[in-house]
Amino acid sequence: MKREVKKVLLVVLTVFLISILAGCEPQFLDGTGTEDADCAEQTVYQYWQAIINRQYELAKCYCIIDGIWCNKVDE
Repeated sequence: MKREVKKVLLVVLTVFLISILAGCEPQFLDGTGTEDADCAEQTVYQYWQAIINRQYELAKCYCIIDGIWCNKVDE
């Protein structure tokens, strides 16, 4: 009897957790409350700030790997 109760409780808990996770809408936040468009704008700003300040290794951190701008950093 105890095994059946444990199995039922485990199934109920599993279904409950799955239903909670299925209802979650992903939020793309960076911890400061900004949305993904603002995060992209901030990343571009930080990239250009690093280029202006001649911090080329830092600028590579803000680039898409093997992208056109990543190759331009070395020039």
